[in-house]
Amino acid sequence: MKNYVIRQGEHIAVETIKSDTKPNRHRTDSFAKVPLSWAAAAAKATKSPRAMVWVLLQHMAWRNDGAPFPLSNALLAKHGVSREVKRRALAALEAAGLIVVERRHGRAPVVTLIDA
Repeated sequence: MKNYVIRQGEHIAVETIKSDTKPNRHRTDSFAKVPLSWAAAAAKATKSPRAMVWVLLQHMAWRNDGAPFPLSNALLAKHGVSREVKRRALAALEAAGLIVVERRHGRAPVVTLIDA
């Protein structure tokens, strides 16, 4: 029995090929899935609000499929991070080569995460 796909209105015959290899589902990096509210509470408890900036940067990059995104003060304020802490955290992360920041006068900076 032949299988078909339709592309631009045409039926195209396709053949299913069986592979002996199994897909590799193991990543080399480990991941932690953490609720943002828990991360905010942990940052507050450990007096390290800059860590919350990094968590939110990771979250926003995931939401935007890795595309650059604006980082608003309002978003950070919801999680207990001030404008000054945001400024210092972005500067430190940029100096470390982890992010690129496009600063725009009077507007939220646009952040791009650098893939390690």
